[in-house]
Amino acid sequence: MLGIVLEIYPADDPRNRFSAGFDDYRGPFHTCRVLIIDDGSNAQTTLEQVIITPDCTSGIDDYYEKLPKPSTKLVDGGTMAVQGNNYDPNLLDGDRCVIAFIGGSIDKPFIVRWWPHAKNFYDPATSGTGDPDPSGRGSTLQQTPRFFKRVNGTETVVNGSGDVIVSTTLANSVVAPQEGSSEGRYARTERTEGGSVKLFVKDSQTLEFDFNPQADGIGVLGRADVQMPQTNPRPNPPQSGQSRSNTYVKLDKTNVEYYVPTKFKVHSRGTVNVSATGNINIDTDANASISSQVDINLDSAQVLKTKSILETEISSAYYIKLNAIQVLLGPALVYPATPATSNPVYLSTLIDGAVAVLQGAINGVWDAPGVTTEMKVEALKAAIDGLFQTLTTAKSTTVFVSI
Repeated sequence: MLGIVLEIYPADDPRNRFSAGFDDYRGPFHTCRVLIIDDGSNAQTTLEQVIITPDCTSGIDDYYEKLPKPSTKLVDGGTMAVQGNNYDPNLLDGDRCVIAFIGGSIDKPFIVRWWPHAKNFYDPATSGTGDPDPSGRGSTLQQTPRFFKRVNGTETVVNGSGDVIVSTTLANSVVAPQEGSSEGRYARTERTEGGSVKLFVKDSQTLEFDFNPQADGIGVLGRADVQMPQTNPRPNPPQSGQSRSNTYVKLDKTNVEYYVPTKFKVHSRGTVNVSATGNINIDTDANASISSQVDINLDSAQVLKTKSILETEISSAYYIKLNAIQVLLGPALVYPATPATSNPVYLSTLIDGAVAVLQGAINGVWDAPGVTTEMKVEALKAAIDGLFQTLTTAKSTTVFVSI
């Protein structure tokens, strides 16, 4: 017989007859109240304590639960004053079900299968280019090869090409059938809450994203797995290991590993922050380039190293600033260099110039009579300031480090 779910009695509900016999109301079955709309007669009756059976195996080890939606309103926008059989059953929004009886006993009803709702003209794609006309006719979409499922507004589609699309755009939304259709489904009132996605991974295991071809009989981490699809029988068992030429990402509890054959790009209209309590290493076999239309700040509390096999280029349309609290390889330099129209400035040239200016200051005042230590320090400071003022007269720079 065919029925409509009116009310749900969860396993720990005192109204559930299977939980009422336990002191803590911890029962084994979910049940429901069902309005019978087709039993071979024209009568409509109500059936109590119908066991809600799962869609797949549900035992002590493996478990499955998906409870149906009870009737809460009428699809034409009306409100149910009381639950019962005083309405046109096709207007109730509750899920439809097929009822059977264990041993033919009316006291042992259970849900055999679920039945499509008679008023859902949209999700089955029966009118892909518009609402059905008054006769109920409409054009159709190509729905034969697809898998489609929506739970609490979150939708999963596997199309005929095998593409998997998961959307939480309408998660936690409320269906509003009285407003007609919207984008191929009953209109829904959206809510801000809901739709987040989080995946918990056992801390001894990994999460992989692999764009390389699936190898015959190979599972996680490139290991042979007898439960994976594979040639059978085969002369030799599959061998662990898998070569990669396409993008591959592996994450575990302490590491993130990317393999990218062509380009790895991070773009932000705001700020990109990279921080580490250990070392940050950037190595390249070709050119390394850092460019900015405003400021580039490279700050280090200890050692700042830039290394390239060929060439390192740092360019800016405004300033380049290198700061270090401790400098191991020479005096700190803070500079823009020459204008962009002039020749490139080599770091070795800057250092040679600094040495020459300082040597000149030393030769001019070091051995003069009456020169004190304080005067020597002031002379050196003046020479360094003069060097910095010379270097900071320009507004742009290109610095090459020749190796």
